[in-house]
Amino acid sequence: MWLSRTGMMGAVSDVATSARHKAVRRLAGGLTLALLLAAAPAHGDVATPPGDPASFVFSANGNLYVGNSTRVPGPVAANGSMLLDERVQVTSAVARRDIKFRLLTLITGDAISTDGGAQLSNQVRIVGNLAAERDVVVGVTARVDGDVMSTSGDVRLVRQSMVLGDVYADGEFRGDRDIRVGTPGSHVEVRGDALIRDRSEYFAAIMYEGTMSVLGVGAPVFHASVTQMSPGTLAAPSLPAWKLDTLSLESANPSSSAMTVTSDMGPTAIPPGRYGALSIGQEAVVVLSPGVYDFDQITAQSDARIQMLLPAATDTITLRVRRDVKPGRRVAMDLMTNDGALRRSRASRILTMTGGSFRGDQDVTWSGAILTGKDLFFGKHTTFRGATWSKGNTFVSRDSVLEWVPLPAD
Repeated sequence: MWLSRTGMMGAVSDVATSARHKAVRRLAGGLTLALLLAAAPAHGDVATPPGDPASFVFSANGNLYVGNSTRVPGPVAANGSMLLDERVQVTSAVARRDIKFRLLTLITGDAISTDGGAQLSNQVRIVGNLAAERDVVVGVTARVDGDVMSTSGDVRLVRQSMVLGDVYADGEFRGDRDIRVGTPGSHVEVRGDALIRDRSEYFAAIMYEGTMSVLGVGAPVFHASVTQMSPGTLAAPSLPAWKLDTLSLESANPSSSAMTVTSDMGPTAIPPGRYGALSIGQEAVVVLSPGVYDFDQITAQSDARIQMLLPAATDTITLRVRRDVKPGRRVAMDLMTNDGALRRSRASRILTMTGGSFRGDQDVTWSGAILTGKDLFFGKHTTFRGATWSKGNTFVSRDSVLEWVPLPAD
């Protein structure tokens, strides 16, 4: 999606073959400088990911966490660190700090850390490319279908992992036992030392500027050339100076009159206007109409319902909250339709803005764009139709069900 590298020039003839090794063996080429320069590849830089939060399902000025078994139907971004837990799926991921993907995470596009490192746990798969400023670790049985690069650190491919594209390590490259690297025509480029274990298989041509060591009692299989380069020959790709944009939040102008709605009041219509703290009791129903609402705070107890009346195609509802929004267990924002297209249209016309945090308990249903001045928290089993940006951290708990309705354009 964002990672683009040009094709690389062919390597020169082998300087080492897959001989049987019983100890550490160092390989060195005796090529002339002209041949070494001819073997140097041409790199393309990593394209700059979008900085607009509207380009992402979840975006955070701080850190971003997505919990187990949550499928995110689009890309995610964070100016801090990013952790995608077990069995999470996203289309692409970009962060300024470290990125870490746990067991069976699936990235169907690219994953980029512009200022940090990257760590893939067991059985993670990245269908696109993986790029990081610092160290990159591709874990046990993990797979990257595209390229892997560290622009200032080391690259380690742990046992039984697989990389089908090019590999670039600005520092040391370490290939563990039983890995597969590259496809015919691809390259492994190492500006430091290369440590290669036995029982591994390399379809990529290997070029290194330091020393190369083959470790173990077996032998790796090299299907292409292995060439020692003169120091300074290999050119490092560059990562963009990317940063997620900060959104401005409209300030709420609430009144001092608090409002409490209880279940024995029946469905209670609240017209647009200025209010203090809104407290929605257990199983109570609030009905909101098109317009702008200013609240000091919104607190909804378990099983409360917020009905959103949007009869016309141009109707919008904006909730501006000075402090926090806190939906309790099973609180539901009801869009008053079961039609999927109409439900999506109505979700696109709802905006919740808080100067504080949004803290949803488990099994909450919410729709529309959410912009928070502090942290955003979705409890487990959240159902959400919309997109979010937080000035703080974003935490999406496990087993959430999501539909991406993009943030409104500025």
